[in-house]
Amino acid sequence: MEETAFKFFTDHTSSIEVVWHEKKEKIFFPKLPCCNYKNKKIEDRFLAKIIRDNVKTKVLSLTNKENSIKSFMQAEESLVFFVSSHFF
Repeated sequence: MEETAFKFFTDHTSSIEVVWHEKKEKIFFPKLPCCNYKNKKIEDRFLAKIIRDNVKTKVLSLTNKENSIKSFMQAEESLVFFVSSHFF
């Protein structure tokens, strides 16, 4: 049972590391189902467009670009469901 729970947790969560009060902390959060539909090409393009001049611009850049990649993944998810429900 523990192995099943661990697999579920690792498959359905992601994490980031942040510096908070001069200490590095790992923050876990649930993955949206559409995250299963991202591909390497889109991820690389997304990461290449992030401005990393300083922490503020990095956060702003990430949040500004987040909606476009999320919309793409949701469209991919919808397409997969449409095709699987109509053709298979």
